[in-house]
Amino acid sequence: MKVDNDSMKKMLVYRRWIFCLFLISFSLIFFHRMSSAVVASELTGAFDVDAASLGVLSAAYFYPYALIQIPVGLLVDRYGPRTIVAGFLGLTGLASIMFGAAPTFQSALFSRILIGFGAGCVYIPALKMLSSWFRPKEFAALNGIMMAAGNLGAMAAAVPLAWLIYMVGWRGSFFIMGLFTLTLAVLDYLVIRNKPSDVGFSPPDGETTDEPQSTLAVGAALKSTLGSFHFWPLALWSFAIVGTLFAFQGLWAVPFLQEVYGYTNVEAGKMITMVPIGIILCAPAAGFLSDQVFHSRKVPALIGSLTFTMVWFVLAFFTERIAVLHFYFLFLAMGLSFGFFGVTFAQIKELFPIHIAGTVTSAYNVFGFMGAAFFQIMMGRIIASFPVALANDVAAQAYGSAFRFCFIAMLSANILLMISKETLKNN
Repeated sequence: MKVDNDSMKKMLVYRRWIFCLFLISFSLIFFHRMSSAVVASELTGAFDVDAASLGVLSAAYFYPYALIQIPVGLLVDRYGPRTIVAGFLGLTGLASIMFGAAPTFQSALFSRILIGFGAGCVYIPALKMLSSWFRPKEFAALNGIMMAAGNLGAMAAAVPLAWLIYMVGWRGSFFIMGLFTLTLAVLDYLVIRNKPSDVGFSPPDGETTDEPQSTLAVGAALKSTLGSFHFWPLALWSFAIVGTLFAFQGLWAVPFLQEVYGYTNVEAGKMITMVPIGIILCAPAAGFLSDQVFHSRKVPALIGSLTFTMVWFVLAFFTERIAVLHFYFLFLAMGLSFGFFGVTFAQIKELFPIHIAGTVTSAYNVFGFMGAAFFQIMMGRIIASFPVALANDVAAQAYGSAFRFCFIAMLSANILLMISKETLKNN
């Protein structure tokens, strides 16, 4: 089928607008995910809670986020990405406003749960949009760009959020971000369309780019996924590496820098910004290195995982002896090493038939976010088990114990990654 050139040009322009809206939406999801770290001390004071309760509050984002991953795929198939991303992003905005106005810890916890549900329904619709509006060979590169945009949102949840809190307070900050999120949800609904034909365009090259629907029921696809031995080493490794990163970057990094070293919110935010910078630098290149340099999925993932573990070693055993300049390099190394995580999405997908790829990647994604919730809570309990004191040495002992827990988890996870099945060489 021959496609009119003018129509094709208009379609290309229109899909850029759609893609840009998804980039901004995805960056907001990362912002809400990582915002707990900078506002941790304010939340502790506002609700008079200890570290264990703070861990529960932050983790309340991740459990609903993980649980909604598989259902959202069904919702997107039924209603399309436009309705789902606009509706659930709107829920995120309303919940953010509720969080800023929360009078009690319980109401803040409920608001955080709603934020998790809303935020969990953006990435899968974005993948559906990519498959409908772009050619298959463009998918990987655009997904990498989307990951980079997400980490720009994580950067915004560091220094910019710290400055906003300084100017309008933490409640005002979440109110402002809630309004911005609601506005974006309205724009998403007005501009985004599920597929080119919805606005009178033909797909790129005049071909249908939608992926074929799975012929398996969801239950059967899940049974095939979870019943495979090859799924579990990677899933449990993801539980550890994603869990420890999000627990640290998303909650405990800023309180650690404040309580042990006495840095301000802004100073700590500048340091932790190096983590998303590292991910942005490495993630787009990781796929190229896997395909063209290492010709392997496991090797680059293992290099990243071992480097990531060494960062935890430094934090665990040199907790109160790290110079300020070294923190910048340490957090950059944490981001760069985690940037190889995306390679394992290709590895896990290649372990299974293509017709259940969506279920496999969704299930794999669940384990990472369950790990984030688990490690945020466990680190909070470890820190809270130490006596409350203003002395830096007590804080250092508390955080050092929590970091050693993460280090041991990563040592075990590396063994699991080593025994995972290589896929690229087999292909």
